[in-house]
Amino acid sequence: MAKRGASHRLRRLIPGTHPARRIQVAIHPEVLPLGLALPSEPALAAQNGVIRIAFVASAVPRRCGIATFTADLMAAVKAADPAVRCIAAAIDEPNATHAYGPEVRWRIRQGDKASYRGAARAINESSADVVNLQHEFGLYGVWRDGAYDDHCVPMLEELKKPVITTLHTVLPKPEAQIREVVRRIAERSSAIVVMAETAARLLGEAYGIERPSIVIPHGMPAIVPRGRRRLKRQLGMDHRTIISTFGLVDPRKGLEYMIAAMPQIAARHPNTLYLIVGQTHPELLRKDGERYRNELVAKIESSGMAEHVRFVNQYLRQREIV
Repeated sequence: MAKRGASHRLRRLIPGTHPARRIQVAIHPEVLPLGLALPSEPALAAQNGVIRIAFVASAVPRRCGIATFTADLMAAVKAADPAVRCIAAAIDEPNATHAYGPEVRWRIRQGDKASYRGAARAINESSADVVNLQHEFGLYGVWRDGAYDDHCVPMLEELKKPVITTLHTVLPKPEAQIREVVRRIAERSSAIVVMAETAARLLGEAYGIERPSIVIPHGMPAIVPRGRRRLKRQLGMDHRTIISTFGLVDPRKGLEYMIAAMPQIAARHPNTLYLIVGQTHPELLRKDGERYRNELVAKIESSGMAEHVRFVNQYLRQREIV
């Protein structure tokens, strides 16, 4: 029996869709060469001309956007220079472990400050030339009674290798404690990478960080163009104009604003369907359960938009999203 593809799985998950043939999507990684000189650091002690990069982040198969991002980044780095060697320290979610690939040399127990320091010491003793730390507040700290207990700065203090830190969240109006944490992260990093010019500007204006950041826009898979109408027919939605949001459901995405706009959109374009594709973020689920999703459902029902907004409450692989 032939394997069922991504479109079949999506049809099972999206109400009102119908059986159709498998959708095949080809993904072609594209690499943007970037020259980066580490400021105020000694030359990298590359062995035999090989640079070894230690990534600190969550790692696949953990269901986490940072994990997917880091896997794609490692693949792009190796595609740009096959001589680069990538190793990783993976942040394990609380009460769970994963079977990682061979690139993962160390594990960090999320929420355990000593574990972050221990990983830093292990990296110091390794052959890594440089560290790339992918920062998201939930991965490097714990909220307790409204206060943020940061684990990233202690790790950076322990690390003796040059560190490039990628900030995935730059809050526009940070509380004093968060502002200080980000400032200290920047002080202890050889370079800071953000994904938008707005984030780079905020680091100067809202955080008082004078050193310019490196802006590398968040990428996406390069795909072979497919006929939009044919794909919608295969999903049983050929009569709908589709708007979609994909990824882990999280209040930071502002889904409620799109839901609030749907009555006006549907009034002008009655065939519009807004798909919210993705499961609730695991960290949010552990903390609050499905409270946020239930609030969104209530907004949809109270606005009479049940026929125009649908959830696909499922974690989708990158191929299925594409």
